[in-house]
Amino acid sequence: MPPKDDSDGLAMQREFFSRVHDASQLLQLVDALHGIHFFVKDHLCRHIAVSQKFAERLGLQSASEMIGRTNYDFYPKLIADKFAIDDEYILRSGEPLLNIVEMLPSACGGFDWITTNKMPVFDKSGRVIGIMGTLQSHGDYFRPWAEGAGVGKAAEYIQRHFHQAVDLDQLTKAAGLSQRHLNRKFHEVFGMSAQEFWINTRIQRACDALTGTSKNIAEIAEEFGFCDQSAFSRQFRQRTGLSPMEYRRRYAPPRRG
Repeated sequence: MPPKDDSDGLAMQREFFSRVHDASQLLQLVDALHGIHFFVKDHLCRHIAVSQKFAERLGLQSASEMIGRTNYDFYPKLIADKFAIDDEYILRSGEPLLNIVEMLPSACGGFDWITTNKMPVFDKSGRVIGIMGTLQSHGDYFRPWAEGAGVGKAAEYIQRHFHQAVDLDQLTKAAGLSQRHLNRKFHEVFGMSAQEFWINTRIQRACDALTGTSKNIAEIAEEFGFCDQSAFSRQFRQRTGLSPMEYRRRYAPPRRG
């Protein structure tokens, strides 16, 4: 017989989960979802549980290699610092951070647009004891957005013209929006301005050139629309925590012959 009201349903739910022998069996369901990674951290931001695919994305053989370690063990300090700010906010406030769009590096090289959701984990007394979250590649969203107007058209335009210098006039024409309205929409969807999105996309693609070609830094800077090598290196370090040369040395596969 179905529960009489919401309170009955919640009581039934709590009673069921109280009988679960091993919570990790529930995480196996998330691990089976295509394209979605999960993680659980304790109050010191040490990984307590992660999906196997997440570990593989970082170049690890097993998820167990991440247990007890923090983001500082896997990412450049600049990026780990940004994650730490988010984690500290959740641990302090008990509030979630949802639909965060950011570039995430992998230990085997390259960057990807990621949508991250982070939520607090509470103990029985209501105290925040950790953080749980999911990560999903954001690239799949560009195509459906392009079918509409506004920010979707602008995102698609940037994907086609990322190698060019930022041209906000052309971007606003493609979107059919004023620059102010377009930036407001970009902040709503991506958490950054249209110009930042354009630059981040160029940095993302430049990472592939650094690890997948033998072009020198000046050539890559020119190819991706930066005015000179110095400007490229400065923007690259701001977003990855590494210089282009350091990034290449760390992530480029060894050359044969």
